Amino acid sequence: MMRLEDRHNYVRYCRPNQIADNGKILSAAFVLRKKNPKLNRSKDETELSVDWFEYFKRDHYKRIKSALAKRLTISQAGKLAKLNCGRTKAAILHQFKFEIYIEVVDKSYAHLLGLYENQKEDTEILLLDLFLNQIDEVKSIGEIT
Repeated sequence: MMRLEDRHNYVRYCRPNQIADNGKILSAAFVLRKKNPKLNRSKDETELSVDWFEYFKRDHYKRIKSALAKRLTISQAGKLAKLNCGRTKAAILHQFKFEIYIEVVDKSYAHLLGLYENQKEDTEILLLDLFLNQIDEVKSIGEIT
């Protein structure tokens, strides 16, 4: 696996139910999902799926939207939140004294996982707020052509 350099960016797809009425991304967009046998999830998630922004050399949002549509159902009302790897890592290290890393998985076209290390339950709310404060740009799926 290849770790992304701090100068790179990643994008998180946010479903419509993870977006407030005023258009702002909610912390729910960054929550790790819990075990749910009914949904074929046998254990709690430890990874957050994101996409490497610079993987594509041009038309970044358009190509990420297309790549996402190949692996999951996306809504035109959904949004893409762009965050910087280095700033996110630095903010988490500063506030929580542990590191995350963001890696390309299985030589995939653009799919990444941001891995939380040593996350404690009592830090979850603060960590979610930290992600929200690191968002650099938001694009609506329906407006990406």
